[in-house]
Amino acid sequence: MKQIGLVLALTLSACAAPSCSSESPHASAGVSTDVTLALDLYQDKYLYVSGEIAGTQTDIVIDSGAGITVVDKALADQIGLVGEGEITALGVGGERTVKLANDVTIKLGSLTLAPMTVAILDLGEVHEKLGRRMPLILGKELFHAYPVTIDYANRSVIVHDPEHFEPPTDALAVPARSIEQGHVAIEAQLEDLAPAWFMVDTGSGGTVDFHTPYVTANGLLQRYPRQAAHQVGGVGGMLQNRIAVARSFTLAGRKFESVPIEMAITEQGAFSAETSSGTIGAGLLSRFDLTFDLAHDRIFFRPGEKVGAPFPKDRLGLTCAVHDGRTRVDFVVADSPAANAGVNVGDEITAVDGVALEGGELRERVRAVMHEPTGTSVRLRMRDGTQRVVQLADYF
Repeated sequence: MKQIGLVLALTLSACAAPSCSSESPHASAGVSTDVTLALDLYQDKYLYVSGEIAGTQTDIVIDSGAGITVVDKALADQIGLVGEGEITALGVGGERTVKLANDVTIKLGSLTLAPMTVAILDLGEVHEKLGRRMPLILGKELFHAYPVTIDYANRSVIVHDPEHFEPPTDALAVPARSIEQGHVAIEAQLEDLAPAWFMVDTGSGGTVDFHTPYVTANGLLQRYPRQAAHQVGGVGGMLQNRIAVARSFTLAGRKFESVPIEMAITEQGAFSAETSSGTIGAGLLSRFDLTFDLAHDRIFFRPGEKVGAPFPKDRLGLTCAVHDGRTRVDFVVADSPAANAGVNVGDEITAVDGVALEGGELRERVRAVMHEPTGTSVRLRMRDGTQRVVQLADYF
């Protein structure tokens, strides 16, 4: 499915500041018409738009799964944003203490969001794993303040005028409900199990991530004996889950088949939550055009052009990241094609199939070849001049 799961989930679990309300911002300048933003769809999953914070132009990631808007510490230092209070935030790898800053102004085109309370957090490790910086992550506050359309196919985000918003007539309205800290969940169904509530998370690059309580209660590890380890990164650090392929998963009235899924086995962090059964990420959401209308507790799903396409599946079995400009293997799945070819953690890749690349370009090439068909031979050249010939195969 992917060589690394990246989940940016951030939930407020405690507050020691005089003001860390998760209430939605108001539009100080108002929005009298729809605001359309060009969408830079990184890796066909992550939602980047251009905007401003404190008068400084920046990339902004639109993330419905973030419990509070997050400013990377490097950007905060650049604009002189200083935290005044603290919260304990629950991320993928566990709890993190983060600083809060109040009365922050964020602009998206002609739309002004203010006053905002934001968390200041060092996202350096997330950036390293993702391969692109996320200087500002705009969380659930946007979705609670306005109807929002994410048009994956046409690469645009539309923030609607609430006073004149008209629901799409050619989309299915799916009931939504609020769970902890204002996160939003909808019903979906795994195979023949009972329908359950799953958080909708545009900041997750996966298809469906099942939380540990759901995995345990439904015996998913026994249901899918053909499984493999999977490295997951996000706020709070790294951990390992299990991946498998489900026969079907039903979302918004559509039954998807042969869906790569992720099963949490951790007892800490966001994946241990009991308030929802799991998280639906961009691997599924991007197959629709979505309109969030949370004022009326609903999300509209309109099938997109890729709704019936097969799901990409990792047939390589390694994770790599760029360290000081070098592409280094930092995780190898046991019994995967990469492991069987002799690839080891710490190996530095310099070329793929004879093409020498550097840094991010090389990593993106590795990401691309891992989805090639079974039986494809991939030649990885290492910095010491040796080669590893990997025969791609389904290993989970």
